[in-house]
Amino acid sequence: MTSLPSIRDKDLKLRFLRMMLRIRRSQEILMEEYHPADEMRCPMHFCIGQEATPTALSEVLKPSDFLYSHHRSHGYYMARKAPLADMVAEFYGKASGASGGLAGSQELSHGEFKFYSGAILSGAFVLAVGSAFAASYTGSDAIAIGVLGDGGMEEGVVFESLNLAAVKSLPILFICENNGFSVQTPLNVRSTAQVISERVQAFGVNASSIDGNDVFAIYEKLKEITAEMRTNPAPYFLEIETYRTCGHVGPEGDDHYDYRPQSEIEEWRQRDPLSLLRGTLSSDDIKEPDVKRMTEEVDTEIWAAIDAAKAAPFPEFETALASNMSDDYSPIVDKLIEGPVGNFDPTQLESRPGPF
Repeated sequence: MTSLPSIRDKDLKLRFLRMMLRIRRSQEILMEEYHPADEMRCPMHFCIGQEATPTALSEVLKPSDFLYSHHRSHGYYMARKAPLADMVAEFYGKASGASGGLAGSQELSHGEFKFYSGAILSGAFVLAVGSAFAASYTGSDAIAIGVLGDGGMEEGVVFESLNLAAVKSLPILFICENNGFSVQTPLNVRSTAQVISERVQAFGVNASSIDGNDVFAIYEKLKEITAEMRTNPAPYFLEIETYRTCGHVGPEGDDHYDYRPQSEIEEWRQRDPLSLLRGTLSSDDIKEPDVKRMTEEVDTEIWAAIDAAKAAPFPEFETALASNMSDDYSPIVDKLIEGPVGNFDPTQLESRPGPF
């Protein structure tokens, strides 16, 4: 297997910068465009301040790997290197969108790139366990990655997923982006266990925590985890300690709820992933005019995607749900229906369940 590049590799650093600029600028521009014409047809959870993990992940994933994200999914979609235009068209509800205009932001998915997300809290872990089991069963060297936030760690299915992954030694990386808040409720009033990675070790899952704003540290850790996982399958849990500098949902921000001091936001902005990355790049890596040119190229790509989305048609009503239907008929369907329906007693008491 080809080894992944060192963090000293200049080309890697420039790919990090371009990917992080694509994530950051797409979020900023989409926030600007969200309300002027009210053309985007879904709630949007932006990821400004949390760009480092998807940027690092984009360099370690293989095409055969599965990535399941939470609802703050835009960066992870881009980490899969799926077309930006498909993502933007999805937000506009257009037929050319990644899911045909039917999913929007919170369920943003692109099957061709094995990327899936959803608004069901912690659902990413459950589905990722299934894909990891399939990879293990078929002998593939593919791995599955499931991503959730610190709020998702309070759902019971998380622990069921961790337990099954440990029992079956599945090739799955559990990522928890701990940005300190579940919507506007801080971690310290939701749990006495402030180090999330320590909670999962009771299941026999190796776990650690890492600075979630340092793309180089995350990349090195992901290289180590995924290389080991592909040869010796076993689950791993990585807590990413980061911060969301934008509001929980939508472009307006939510500082008026006064759930965090402005000084805290500004402190994190000073060391957000893009600022840290820019600070590590020397003039030998990239000069300021080249950074400006790269930013302009990224902006051009984003605006082109927006223009294409606005011009694209909406899904046809008659075919919009085709992906949820099957043209294949099987006699087993009749048998499944005949049994319970034929024996159903509509007068039965709820306390005495019948065939249903």
